[in-house]
Order: sequence, then C-alpha cells, then structure tokens
Amino acid sequence: MATIITTVSAYQFIPAIFKALSSNGDEQAIAEASEQLQILENELAVKGKKFFGGDNIGLVDIAADFMAYWLGIIEEAAGIKLVKEDKFPKITEWADNFANSPAVKEILPPREHLLGFFKAKYGKA
Repeated sequence: MATIITTVSAYQFIPAIFKALSSNGDEQAIAEASEQLQILENELAVKGKKFFGGDNIGLVDIAADFMAYWLGIIEEAAGIKLVKEDKFPKITEWADNFANSPAVKEILPPREHLLGFFKAKYGKA
C-alpha cells in the first residue's frame, strides 16, 4: 500500500513543480511545490534506503525520475531553485544515486542539449 501512495505522490508533484517553474518566482507556487516535494522527502527519510523501492530502483523511482536529472536542468534554465540540498537532503541524495546508476546514466540525453531547450522554454537565456 505504501508503494501505491508514494507512486501517486510522485506523480502529484509534477504539476506543482511546473507551476512553480513557470511562475517567475511566485512565492505561493513555490510553496505548493515545496509541500509536494516534502511528501517525497519524508518517504525517503522514513525508509532510510537508497531508493524509494529500497536498495534497488523500483516503480516509484521510475515514476519520480524527472526529479533526478531533468528538474535540475529546468531549475537552472528558469533561474528558480526548488530542490535545495539543505531543505531536501534525501531527495538530493536519491537524485544523485538514481542519475548515476549505470542503467540510468547510459540512457540520459546530453545535459547541454536539454539546457538549451529549457532555456528557450522557461526563460533565462
């Protein structure tokens, strides 16, 4: 049951994140995104594991993969930092573990290509 709840939470944060990134720094939108991210932070803290699924990548990790690689690039392009290491240390650690996993790392698109795309979309050129 916890995996289903966490999977739903992993999908719910996406609209809040995009709203915050598109908001030009609107405090309300950033607060809403932080609330959603806190749910995932708490889940990682409670489990105390490397990934949401335990010691191996699982369904919830795949559902939340957007945070591990793409979000940091979009944050840079938009000039808004949502996932700060001091506020979300478990998410930061999880993202590093996930994005640097050999199975994931080999299929990620080049960072510089994504950054150019998202700068055109979100603004800080």
